[in-house]
Amino acid sequence: MLAAHRAGIRIIIMSERNRKDVQDVPEEVCSEMEFICVATVEELLERALGLKLDELPLDPMGGAMGNVTPSSVFQI
Repeated sequence: MLAAHRAGIRIIIMSERNRKDVQDVPEEVCSEMEFICVATVEELLERALGLKLDELPLDPMGGAMGNVTPSSVFQI
């Protein structure tokens, strides 16, 4: 996070599991950055790219995918 700050990065999207690590970042750095914590790949893609996987077809061949959702397959 400190290296990202030095490089001029001001928004960091990270795993919810790493939320606790933000407390180790100095306050003067935290005040200049935004930390976004996500729990799933679906959430990551929405926050980073504005994509909503539930609006995209999961099966490129058009077949039924059953009850499989991106959140049930991918977790970060």
